[in-house]
Amino acid sequence: MRRVLLGLLAFVLVATLGVGGFYLWSVNQALSGIPREDLMPDNAPLTMDADVNQEPNVGIPQEEASEDGEGEVPLTNDDIPPIEGGIADPGGTINPGRPDVGAPGSLNYLLLGSDSRGSDRGRSDVMMLAHVPPSHDKVYLISFTRDMWVTIPGRGAAKINAGYAYGGVPLAVRTVENLIGTRIDHAVMINFGGFSGLTDALGGVTVNNKHATPGYPKGQITVSGEEALKYVRERYNVPGGDLGRAERQRAVVQGILSKMLSADVLANPAKFNQVVGQLGGFFTVDAGLTNQKIFETATSMRVTGTGDIVSLQAPIAGFGRSKGGQSINLVDWPKMRAMAEAIRTGTMGSYPR
Repeated sequence: MRRVLLGLLAFVLVATLGVGGFYLWSVNQALSGIPREDLMPDNAPLTMDADVNQEPNVGIPQEEASEDGEGEVPLTNDDIPPIEGGIADPGGTINPGRPDVGAPGSLNYLLLGSDSRGSDRGRSDVMMLAHVPPSHDKVYLISFTRDMWVTIPGRGAAKINAGYAYGGVPLAVRTVENLIGTRIDHAVMINFGGFSGLTDALGGVTVNNKHATPGYPKGQITVSGEEALKYVRERYNVPGGDLGRAERQRAVVQGILSKMLSADVLANPAKFNQVVGQLGGFFTVDAGLTNQKIFETATSMRVTGTGDIVSLQAPIAGFGRSKGGQSINLVDWPKMRAMAEAIRTGTMGSYPR
């Protein structure tokens, strides 16, 4: 019933000549303040750089736990068969071009947050796929921990955040595309203080904090500003290290999306414009994500609350060390293949969680 009411509100608002015309004009003005850059890769074939010191995907058993606080799992390439259809594990073949798009009507956005403080590009401190199935009634937030050991197209085996460090957003996009075997439609870059500013603009976001840490009790809490930034960057006091931090990042993004897609915002022109008008200070999007596409996508969504925004972690088999001694997260390739297929076919609803 709430979806029907929201649809009727939007229809009446846009269909009414005076209000609708002004609303569309003001929304367009607000969206025009979002910076756009050429962030997406082209279809140029990729070649391996022979000068790069590549490492094989090997998890060397360690007697002590890894820095992430979990026991390390000894895995080698013998345990990880290549993935068909252009997806590759380190040591396997890579798709020289970009993969095909997913199921008709589905959308895939790569959300990136850099740890740069302004003097350099930095690394992708936050890497998350927002997958929208054809029904547009869910958003699946899938985290890729920065220590996942994958193939960086044109570079070889490395931690997944090296893609951004090597080649910015375009190479980060290609790295995730190569992992999931499905084309990413758009990329969104959030600056270092983006979580802080956006949560402030929304009046704070409520999250379900699963693990108490200093300053953040267990249970439903509301975070905003610098407290939100500290919350998503905590690594050492949460179970699983990077896995716990990624879970917190998804929780805050979940709260942000839930608030932005709520009836209180979408059906309220003044509130919608107030929120959208401040996005330009926190986000940069790819040039193909036009005002019209943003508006059409927002109004096509059938998400009614946090329950429709599903939080997931890209599957990890365990922790280990590369041949060069780096502490790494080892991908669970059988489960990764299953997730990739669900993303490609728009059937994440049946993916086991």
